Amino acid sequence: MFWSKLVIVAGALLTEAAWVEMGRHDSRPDIVLVTVDCLRSDHTGCGGYARNTTPALDALARRGVKFETALAAADWTLPSLASIMTGLHPSRHGAVAAWAKVWPQTQTLAERLAGRGYATAAFVASVFADPDTGLAQGFQIYQVCKPQSGLPPPPGSPSELAEELPTSVEPRDSDASVVADRAIRWLEQPLPGPRFLWVHILDPHYPYTQREPYFSQFHPGPALEGPEDPDFRSGADGNDVWPGGKALPERLQSSMVALYDSEVRYTDDAIGRILAKLDMTRTLVVVTGDHGEQLREHGWIGHGHSSSRQELHVPLVMAGESVPVGKTVATPVSLVDVMSTLLTAADATGWEPPDGAPLQRFFGVGNPAALDVFSESLESLGCEQVYSLLEGQKRLVVRFDRKSGALGSLSCYDWQVDPQELRPVLEAKDSSQRALLDTLSRHVELMRRAFYAGGDPTGRDIRLTPGRIEQLAALGYLR
Repeated sequence: MFWSKLVIVAGALLTEAAWVEMGRHDSRPDIVLVTVDCLRSDHTGCGGYARNTTPALDALARRGVKFETALAAADWTLPSLASIMTGLHPSRHGAVAAWAKVWPQTQTLAERLAGRGYATAAFVASVFADPDTGLAQGFQIYQVCKPQSGLPPPPGSPSELAEELPTSVEPRDSDASVVADRAIRWLEQPLPGPRFLWVHILDPHYPYTQREPYFSQFHPGPALEGPEDPDFRSGADGNDVWPGGKALPERLQSSMVALYDSEVRYTDDAIGRILAKLDMTRTLVVVTGDHGEQLREHGWIGHGHSSSRQELHVPLVMAGESVPVGKTVATPVSLVDVMSTLLTAADATGWEPPDGAPLQRFFGVGNPAALDVFSESLESLGCEQVYSLLEGQKRLVVRFDRKSGALGSLSCYDWQVDPQELRPVLEAKDSSQRALLDTLSRHVELMRRAFYAGGDPTGRDIRLTPGRIEQLAALGYLR
């Protein structure tokens, strides 16, 4: 009996090993997507920052392709992540508010890859990545990193994770190092075929944890010098700690930025550990931010305020299988391009083209024609609906009152002379600006039609439980 059981077990092991070996002959790459909350491009080394905030990301950029001007589809997490995962602008996937979710008829990146035989797993740290948002569609393993989190419910089963999530913005188990640990454990499991891993890290989100030794490297003094100093390590909203629009003394500004940078550096350490586990000859890696972060350039801390460049401009780096080495793309691109890029790498044919276009178009010699880069925020903290268009180095921004729909303001910025978008230049007689306005107007009309024709409105919204309301308030999204 003992020997027969041993033979059976050995046979099972051999079968598993054979499956793993067969999977290695699949020519399609493993795909790893890392998104980081609130990660600004200009606070990364590969984005030109002087501080050593992102050595792992910089090394990845040197061995792959970096996109100098990548813009998020929205200036806050849920609509931006949903655009990454669907390849659609927010108005076309429906997840545009804190209580909204991806429309049920929308197929996600994970669904398409799972349908092509990919093993799919996600380890995410954000209330806006809760399964109830629809982002879990297609993932065989989907874990919201939180205290005492267990195995996820089967795909399609009702999720009660919203009630279980802690009210803390950054609970112990959502720490970048813990999220990385869980992702690495899954990567180390043998699987009979290609895999798709999504990791979302929350750490750079406000409040800014003081990460040592990095904070002390970036800032010579203490975070607080007196009892009256605002503590940007606490609270749900930095604009409550120090009122938005009120001038912040330079020493406090320096301390706040160093806190943010220390979070970015700490996150980069976690990303580096994940990258170290990958066979880059068989893996395609994409690292980006879900959106950026204002650090009081316009008088505010955070994001979701005004769709400023600081809130939209994110790093975007690709490396690994079939990716050129050491290439820099200056042409503006959108994060809605990510889905079509990864599906192209996975040879996932037979799908309807989303709003984006594969970034592989930049891998050859020369530069293809630039595409219009649109962003939108239908539920901004400023009670506006904001649409923007970037063409080359000019960005046009139009704002509407969220309730009445009336035109609020129109601004144009020239990044060549005003990279921080501090001085709008709107000239009625400028033919190039009029052309931008015509293009953006057509896009706004198209997006509004798409949003209001988005299908059956039932099932669009998340159930707003007391626990979820408390989480959103803790993150500063409800006032």
